[in-house]
Amino acid sequence: MLAFDPSADRYDPSAPGAAWSGGQWSVARFVLGAWLALRLAALLPDWRHHFGSGRLFDFHEGRTLLGLLPNLFAWIDSPAIAAALVGVGVGAALLLALGWWARTAALVVAYLVPCLAAHNPLLSLPAAPWLALLLLGFATVPKEPYLGLAARGRVDPDGGWRLPQQTFRLFWLLLVAGCAVTLVERLAAAHWRNGDALAQLSEMPGSLVAWLAERGVAAPSALLRPIAWLALAADAALVALIWQVKWQRFTWLAALATRLLVVLLGAGGARDEALLLIGLFAFDPGWLPAPPPTPRDHLFYDGSCGLCHRFVRFVLAEDRPTGFWFSPLQGAAIAELVDEPTRRSLPDSVVVRRADGTLLTKSSAAAAVLARLGGWWRVAAALLRIVPRPLRDLGYDAMAKLRKRLFAAPSAACPLLPPALRARFLP
Repeated sequence: MLAFDPSADRYDPSAPGAAWSGGQWSVARFVLGAWLALRLAALLPDWRHHFGSGRLFDFHEGRTLLGLLPNLFAWIDSPAIAAALVGVGVGAALLLALGWWARTAALVVAYLVPCLAAHNPLLSLPAAPWLALLLLGFATVPKEPYLGLAARGRVDPDGGWRLPQQTFRLFWLLLVAGCAVTLVERLAAAHWRNGDALAQLSEMPGSLVAWLAERGVAAPSALLRPIAWLALAADAALVALIWQVKWQRFTWLAALATRLLVVLLGAGGARDEALLLIGLFAFDPGWLPAPPPTPRDHLFYDGSCGLCHRFVRFVLAEDRPTGFWFSPLQGAAIAELVDEPTRRSLPDSVVVRRADGTLLTKSSAAAAVLARLGGWWRVAAALLRIVPRPLRDLGYDAMAKLRKRLFAAPSAACPLLPPALRARFLP
C-alpha cells in the first residue's frame, strides 16, 4: 500500500484529490461494487450458454491474459464451475461495495472480469481492461474508510483516512486516456465527424431515439448533430487541458455530461460506460468546497437517540473544516443560546443553529449539514433541497418514529470519541 501521511511535508491538503473523505469514497465505491455485482449476476441465468463447452460460440481465446496470468475460464470445460466462479465475482463485488476486505475483493474482480471478456467477447462487460485498471488502483487506497464495514466500531470515526494523491492522479490519467482513445476512434469514423452518429439511432432498435420515434416523437437531426460534436469537443478539451488544474472541473463535467447523454441516447459503447465509472473517482471534491469554517454552527442532537449519535459521528468524520460545535438537546449550551419557549417547540432529533441565530430543523437541518461538509455531500444537499420541504419532512418524520426501535439507546449523551474530537462538544 502506498503510504499517505498527513503530517508529512509532501502532503498538501489543497492538492487535487486531497478533499476526498472516507465517507465520500465509500459511497463512490458502493456505486462501483453494486454495479459490478449486478453486471456479473446478470450472466448467471444463461450460464449454460455463456461458459465452458456449452457456450454458443467458440472464440478460440488464449489460455493466458497478456501472456502472464492464466485465464481460468479458458481452462474450465464445466459450465457449472465457470458459473460458480462468476458467483465468486458477484460476492467479491458485494464485498467491495460494502467495504469489507475491499482491496482484496477489487483485485479478485479485476482478474475475473478480463478473464470473462476474453473467454466470451459477447458478454455484456463494458470495457473490461479499463475496469480492471480502475480496480487495480484500489490496491493503493488505505483500508477502512468511514462508512465501510471494516471501519465499524472504531473510536475515531475518520480514522485518519486520506486518499493518496498518486492514486487520484492515476484515476485522472485513466479517465483522460480513455477519453483520448475514444476521441481518436470517433474522429476516424465518418458518421461521428459529420454528426450522424446520433441521428442514425432512429434505425437502431432499443435506443432511446428509436423508442421515441416509434411513439411519434422524432428527434431532429439539427439537435442530434450538435450533441455528437459537443461530445467530441468535450473529450478533446479534457485531453488538451490535462495539466490545467483550474480547468479540470469544467472539462470533467463536460466530458462526463456529454458521455452520459450519448449513453442514454443509445450511441455509447462499452468504454463509455466504464469511463463514467472511472469519472466518479476522478472527481475532485475540492471543486465543491465546504463554506468557510468560521464562525461555526451549532449542531444539537438528542443525546438519548442512537441514530442521532451515528449522525454526529458521520459529521465528525466528514467535517474536515471543523464547521460545527456539538451539544445534546438536553445540555446547558442550548439553554444559553435558545429561549425556553423556542426550545419546547423543537423536535427531539437534530437541530442546527447558525451563527446568526437561525434555527433549522428536520430535513432542512440535514440538508444544511450536508451542504457544509462539501464535495459530494453538497451535491446530495442540492438534490435533497429539490424535493419540496413538506414531502422531505414527511420522510424525516417517518424515520424519526422508527429510530428508537431500530437503533439502541446510547449509554451516554456524547458518543465515544478520541479526546481531540471531544473538545468540539459543549456541555
